[in-house]
Amino acid sequence: MMHGEYTSLLEIRKVSPSFAPTPICWGSCSEDPSRHFLLMEFRNFGSELPSTEDFARELAHLHKQSNSPNGMFGFPMRTYNGNLPQDNAWTKSWEESFAKGIRSMLAMEEEVRGGSKELQELSQDLLTKVIPRLLRPLETQGRSIKPSLLHGDLWIGNIACDKATGQPVVFDSSAYFGHHECGSCCPECIRSDSLTF
Repeated sequence: MMHGEYTSLLEIRKVSPSFAPTPICWGSCSEDPSRHFLLMEFRNFGSELPSTEDFARELAHLHKQSNSPNGMFGFPMRTYNGNLPQDNAWTKSWEESFAKGIRSMLAMEEEVRGGSKELQELSQDLLTKVIPRLLRPLETQGRSIKPSLLHGDLWIGNIACDKATGQPVVFDSSAYFGHHECGSCCPECIRSDSLTF
């Protein structure tokens, strides 16, 4: 988890150095190898969110200027949204990458809550009908999608305003290369009066 976040921050900073704190190191504690750490630069955050214009500009820059190291969708290592592992192994198409992520989430849901015949039936239609019909046309008949670096856990709790510069900062990124219009957003962001996506 710490290695994934460390690498995520490095990738964001390659494109937009001020948009994320500098990661310094990660590892396991020598006294207790079951405990782990991530050390990064201190950035003093204000209580206000950054302006929507500044945030949108930085996010668009990240999406437009980033390049997948192998031209594929995914990430070089597993990342986590909270304690949930993300299945972001490299794939050649956005459809395959998106479907893989959905399958992973559905499997975690079933593991925690048990099987549900209704969910399995709905999931089958989602994976075999909905996703292919919506996403496959984006990468057929000469069309393609450039994999863009995304913040994979984008919500109001992972965005701040640097007090020293007044500029937006993101963290806890769970980054991956995906469709530039894809991202995660929680209900708290949607309800927020100060920041919407």
